[in-house]
Amino acid sequence: QIEVELKGIDDIERVSNLLTVQGKLEFWETYENREIYGYLVQSNEMLASILEPQEEPVKAVVKGTKEAADTGTGLTLLDKIKEIDGGAYTVSVTDPNGGKSPLFSILQPAIFQDEATGKYFPGEGPVIGYVAVKDTAELNRYLNMEQIKEIFPGSFRWKWEAKPYDEENKFLRLLAIKVSDREGRAPLEGNAIVDAYQDFGQFSNQPEIYMSMNAEGTEIWKQLTAANIGKALAIVIDDKVYSFPTVNTEIPNGRSNISGAFTINEAKDFATLLNVSPLPCRLKVVDEAVIH
Repeated sequence: QIEVELKGIDDIERVSNLLTVQGKLEFWETYENREIYGYLVQSNEMLASILEPQEEPVKAVVKGTKEAADTGTGLTLLDKIKEIDGGAYTVSVTDPNGGKSPLFSILQPAIFQDEATGKYFPGEGPVIGYVAVKDTAELNRYLNMEQIKEIFPGSFRWKWEAKPYDEENKFLRLLAIKVSDREGRAPLEGNAIVDAYQDFGQFSNQPEIYMSMNAEGTEIWKQLTAANIGKALAIVIDDKVYSFPTVNTEIPNGRSNISGAFTINEAKDFATLLNVSPLPCRLKVVDEAVIH
């Protein structure tokens, strides 16, 4: 056991989160959602043939007001999933497959409706769907089935975002990662970082993270950014996606800034994790106390 004493700390949860991170840092390329959505549809059909049909109505997560979610009785699952302002609600909808949509019953795909045509299309970026935290284990089980893994490209991996995207902390985003190395390794890892710190954007005055790399990392980062202009690169710590910034231009000097919806503390903690070397094992907090 290791005992840690910190003076002047009043946010125990924040400290616990930092202490329990192992710190394995990786930078990954990503797939665009449109490149993966078709495989999700095939996976849903495959699961429907594997699993027993559901007797209960499918529960779908829709974005919007509760009133909007409750309207349109009898609409299909995809009819219900549309982009409208408001929160997220779980509602019962009629499943056009007779209860045979096991994947889409827990995964809200990142698709949106074209108001002009009424057709649905995949959203931009590497986010392929939204899942209630309570359903993540079930979705992992589905995606880990051999019959399902065979549907996707061999270079596809999925990873969860590190924190929920909604204010109530109920839903996580699932991202599509692209593996280009034959041995399945990330193209760039944390040993390339020589310094990282939190600061504020020059024009937005929002919290950002600035980082610089060593010579080897600079060359790899130059190649990665040049090959992925307009696409996202996922920054992953302990197999969770902490950020997936879009590359705007090639970065030849190894110095980058990461912007996003960070609070000051989140940006500071993120910079801290970028700076530390990974621990040989993961720590677990077994007891904590505040002494006044």
